[in-house]
Amino acid sequence: MVTHTFIDLDLEDARYLADLTGIKVDLQSTIRLCNLLIKRFEASDYESDFLDAMSTAILVRYSRPFVSGVRRKIRIEDVHLDKEEIKKHNWLLEMRNKHIAHSVNAFEENKVVGYYVRERPEEKGITSISVQHGRIISLSYADVKALIELANKILAYVGEEIKKEKSKVLALVQQRDFNELLRLSKQTAFNPSMAKVDKRRK
Repeated sequence: MVTHTFIDLDLEDARYLADLTGIKVDLQSTIRLCNLLIKRFEASDYESDFLDAMSTAILVRYSRPFVSGVRRKIRIEDVHLDKEEIKKHNWLLEMRNKHIAHSVNAFEENKVVGYYVRERPEEKGITSISVQHGRIISLSYADVKALIELANKILAYVGEEIKKEKSKVLALVQQRDFNELLRLSKQTAFNPSMAKVDKRRK
């Protein structure tokens, strides 16, 4: 009987493969979240807090492969997308950047208003102050459907990149001294400290 085990390959040459895997997980998660939102739309269940939360989660998760962080980004130009798909991709990133992550665009408004008595405006003047709030809380059904198609296309590209990187890393480590690789391997469990949310990983 043969026992297969593993060693950690914490090597610079393997970093892009690790990053691609994180990107793949983000895109797969995006698609699953989109499907959950579609089920709600199709059931005519428009509970606003749920729609808001799901749309926010979808936009954040979808954007992660393309925004700055520790891992290497993928370039949307390297994915074979048509003009409409690139336009949709850019729109989704701007939704995340200018509406979800930061309050910038016109999809949210907080307007201070003064109430008065219509029949005697000069006599009473402004009698009370209020703030009217409006915001876009959800992606549309069509947005979510288009996002699934887009994420699947990008996922196919990432899958091909993962295959290429696996072959490349395997060829590189097979040329290295096995005992040296064994000595460098840490095999630590994934157990980050929740108290150190600001600590960057390698």
